[in-house]
Amino acid sequence: MNHFAENIHQRLERVPMLKALVLLVVGILIADGVALPLWGVAIGFVVCAVMAVVLRQRAVAEVYIVVAIMLAGAMALGVRQHFSTTPDTRTRMEIIVDKITSKRERATMTDARLVAYNAEKCTIKSSAELRVTAAAVVNIKEGDRLLVDAKIMPFDEDYYGRYMAARGVAGEVYIAPENIVRRRSDGGVGKWLRERAIDRIKRLNLKPENEAIALAMSVAERSGITPTLRQAYTRGGAAHLLAVSGLHVGFICVMANLLLAWMLILRHGQIARSMVVVAVIWLFAAMAGFTPSIVRAAVMFSILQLSLQLASRTDALNTLSLTAFMMLVWDARMLHDAGFLLSFVAVAAIIEWGVPLFPQRSRGITARAWRWLASGIATSAVAAVATLPLTAYLFGEVSLWSVVTGTIMVALAAVTVGAAMLWILFPIGAFQGVATHIIGGVTEAMNTIAAWSDKVGVLAAEVRIDGWLCVAIYTIMVVATIIVWGARRRI
Repeated sequence: MNHFAENIHQRLERVPMLKALVLLVVGILIADGVALPLWGVAIGFVVCAVMAVVLRQRAVAEVYIVVAIMLAGAMALGVRQHFSTTPDTRTRMEIIVDKITSKRERATMTDARLVAYNAEKCTIKSSAELRVTAAAVVNIKEGDRLLVDAKIMPFDEDYYGRYMAARGVAGEVYIAPENIVRRRSDGGVGKWLRERAIDRIKRLNLKPENEAIALAMSVAERSGITPTLRQAYTRGGAAHLLAVSGLHVGFICVMANLLLAWMLILRHGQIARSMVVVAVIWLFAAMAGFTPSIVRAAVMFSILQLSLQLASRTDALNTLSLTAFMMLVWDARMLHDAGFLLSFVAVAAIIEWGVPLFPQRSRGITARAWRWLASGIATSAVAAVATLPLTAYLFGEVSLWSVVTGTIMVALAAVTVGAAMLWILFPIGAFQGVATHIIGGVTEAMNTIAAWSDKVGVLAAEVRIDGWLCVAIYTIMVVATIIVWGARRRI
């Protein structure tokens, strides 16, 4: 029994950021359920932080540290709420279009931000997120900065409305040509890079459905994804491949490390390679539009890449927890974001459940091929199983096709992202035919597998669970993981 407890203690000592993350989340949830004055929370945080420093040699300092971290979570949420006010009547407001999510014949749906709005005798600044639907004739584009006369319509009091409100999305705005007072487009290097990347993919003259998949996975341009194609990937358990996130940034990170391996022969080559890899990661993030999921992934892989230079042994779970901690401090509303939750749970499951299942290193081409295949199967399986409760809770639909076809779909996605990135960076005319053949063939294979999975449909079903059941399932998973920590011989 002493050995069991000692193993758990040693594992927890190696992941201090996991303990800090749990406390931060508790603070956010408390503030989410109880209205707390921001000034009071801020004062409490300062007092606890000062007392923790003053009493650092005493055991009571740990109590102040715990309370300080929880108050930091409450304060992070309070600050975001304070600067995310919205008008409740029709008024003049300034809106920035961040992301086009869908284009239809009559309208275009986008993610946007409220910058400011007119109130009585003053202008109020805001950072509230919005869902904007613009008439097709407006020809709305990413980066548009619009001054409009409109009204923000709150979401209905249903499941979707509550989810959007928890994420910090204030409501929906409809924009017709007559609503627009002034319009200009924000420039910037990021937008320039994104436009060039999209143009280079389109130069390959792929089939429309193949081009849509290539654009979605390489530069997060999803406006070409049709409802039929989206349904096929959803029911086929591969919808996550259409939204650029940690998986895609991971492809870029691995590919960049492999292509720059020659730098290791240089003096300080390891450091130089890491700096270049981080630059490539953020270049990819810029081309993909700096969406929240991409920024989260870029931060995580940047920390992971650089941490390899600062420590002889990096704990992946601690790095993941540090990334989540930083992102929640920046925007506590991410705790309710589906992308954030699914990414964190999937990666944590791969670290704690998948990696131990990987075959041991062995020599020989056949043995190495088996190791890569087995590792891929284990990764897909544990990620699929770990995210099933969240998927059922958030979307009301689950698919086990990700376990059956997950490995091949992820491998094909990696080839697509890698080939697209190389073509975007080196659009040499002599390589265009090769790029067209590879990207077109791989995306065609992905679409075929997704369509077949959707047609068979036996492993996909509509299942919705409530929040408490979801929490109970993950509690069981966490307890099981801790038991495994304790049962290991030595950590």
